[in-house]
Amino acid sequence: MVVVYAENRSFDNLYGNFPGANGLQNVTAANAQQLDRDGSVLKTLPTIWTGLTATGVTSAVSKAMTTNLPNAPFAIDDPAGFNTALSVTTRDLYHRFYENQMQIDGGKSDKFAAWADSGGLMMGHYSTTTRQAAALQDRAAIHAGGQLLHGRIRRFVPEPSVADLRLYAVLR
Repeated sequence: MVVVYAENRSFDNLYGNFPGANGLQNVTAANAQQLDRDGSVLKTLPTIWTGLTATGVTSAVSKAMTTNLPNAPFAIDDPAGFNTALSVTTRDLYHRFYENQMQIDGGKSDKFAAWADSGGLMMGHYSTTTRQAAALQDRAAIHAGGQLLHGRIRRFVPEPSVADLRLYAVLR
């Protein structure tokens, strides 16, 4: 199986709850905790500096609303939490080589919150219902087919619909 996902997203961010995936169901409290730069366990995730949602997005999830998040993965789209759909643009994550090496921390991947400008956002993920899983499978199949035809990675922002991808594949 080939999985293609958008820039600035991890596998677990989009597919962590995907049926049959080695994802979030295998995360333990011990291996999910983020450490501070000095190696101590963070009591809570750092505040998401400019808020969870991108500037100008409504309804906005502000910086203040992201204070004191537990040091654990959280569902961005949880109705009891931020209730922010996958189609809503979240703030950007930076991509810097040296910071990424510090985040990976020798393979432990436990300092993403400490060495980023996005605070706890990197622990956020989207829930996957059975209906969403079918749509994701369809989206991945269409996108993977495009990759084989065109031989290069395509990035879509915001998240495209299946109809958008089908149209894009026809136009290319």
